[in-house]
Amino acid sequence: AVSIQNVRPFGRWEDVDLDFLVAGFARSGTHTVQLNLAQHPQCHVSQEELTFNWGYLPMWGQIREYERYLRGAPTDGPPVLRG
Repeated sequence: AVSIQNVRPFGRWEDVDLDFLVAGFARSGTHTVQLNLAQHPQCHVSQEELTFNWGYLPMWGQIREYERYLRGAPTDGPPVLRG
C-alpha cells in the first residue's frame, strides 16, 4: 500500500497580495531598501523578512504567513502600498 505523508498544498502567485517586492541576494542592500521604504507614510513594509524559493509556486502556509506579516496597513487616508 502507498501512503502519502506531509502533503502541503501549493498556492498561486495570484494569491500573494503584494504591491511591490524587494528581491535580492545576501549582502546586496535589500535590508537598507526595506528600511527606507518603511519610512514612507504610503508604504506598509513587513517587519519580518519574507522569503521563499521564487522559482516555484508558494505554499499556502507561506501565503498565510505573508498575510499575517502585512496586517495593520492603514486603511484611512491615501492608498498604501504593501510589500
